[in-house]
Amino acid sequence: YTRPIGVLVANPKGSASKTTVSLALGGTLAFCRGGGLAIVEVAEDPGTLTLRAEGNPRRGIGHLVAEHDQVNSAGRLDGYTAPQTSYARVIGSTGPREALTAQAVADVVKLVDEYFSMRVMDSGNQYTSPVFRAAVEAADVLVIPTLNAADTATKALELLDSLRAQGGHAAQLAKSAVVLVLTDGRVEIPAVTEGVTQALAQAQVGQILSIPFDAHLAQRGEITLSQLHPDTYRAFVAAGAAVIRALAGVTN
Repeated sequence: YTRPIGVLVANPKGSASKTTVSLALGGTLAFCRGGGLAIVEVAEDPGTLTLRAEGNPRRGIGHLVAEHDQVNSAGRLDGYTAPQTSYARVIGSTGPREALTAQAVADVVKLVDEYFSMRVMDSGNQYTSPVFRAAVEAADVLVIPTLNAADTATKALELLDSLRAQGGHAAQLAKSAVVLVLTDGRVEIPAVTEGVTQALAQAQVGQILSIPFDAHLAQRGEITLSQLHPDTYRAFVAAGAAVIRALAGVTN
């Protein structure tokens, strides 16, 4: 690409695997590309991105927002990241911080884009907030994780409807969205699963893919790409390929 690329991971429902997908998909893309990718928290309040990532960084998104105008080199920016064995770099919360603002998201995106060719943004649950809208503006592709559960899928469809109603760039993100249906070990009811499958099939998105159950991810602890089951890794490679195909439609 001839410019930085942004991937937004979003679903208004809490515990919809947004952070899991941000780290696993972002890590897979970074590993396949040999680095050059940052995974960034863009939620108003502190999330679990740093907790789920490898390492124990002392500085993160809150510090970067406050000091972004002092960062003028890759080496300086590196001090706000947690390096992953996947070659990705994670910028998340390292403790209590001020709530992010739309301007803070714009400032961080601008800075990250100077030193990384791709960013994956782990969003919060308030899809009507200015912060989320700033993330939408900075995104080229939307990835929506969901489970085979009515509440998670309903919120995913609600997000798509909202983006379509906004028109323009937001509507295009909805049209080309990549939906990932995860199985996380919770009980799945066949009738509900069938209903979710039918509802998503009618959503008119770019692509719908399944991510199989993975014991490493189900632990909801630190995610290490090499610890994924081979089937799960292949599923995230397919998801990464779907993201790249979606990008081809907006970058050419």
